[in-house]
Amino acid sequence: MREIQLSDAYAIALGAGILGTGGGGNTYLGRIWLETEFKARNISCRVIEVDEVDDNAVVCAVGTMGAPTVGVEKILPYLVHQESYFLTPAPFSPQE
Repeated sequence: MREIQLSDAYAIALGAGILGTGGGGNTYLGRIWLETEFKARNISCRVIEVDEVDDNAVVCAVGTMGAPTVGVEKILPYLVHQESYFLTPAPFSPQE
């Protein structure tokens, strides 16, 4: 298991830009979102290897495709005008 934290956000964004070969657009926005979450929640994020996951665990893969600016230009304004509660962070309680 490894932990990532606020101080890792720049390196993660840089690596995502290199591994994504520029196809996802500028990683600045994603880095800002990540930094905002780390600051708001004041936590680190555990990154585990696949063999550390229990065979009966329920897991979910999370990711995005395409330029992140599309989410700001197209999706975010729609959500703001439709249902502002979608933008409220969900309660978070990590399971130890």
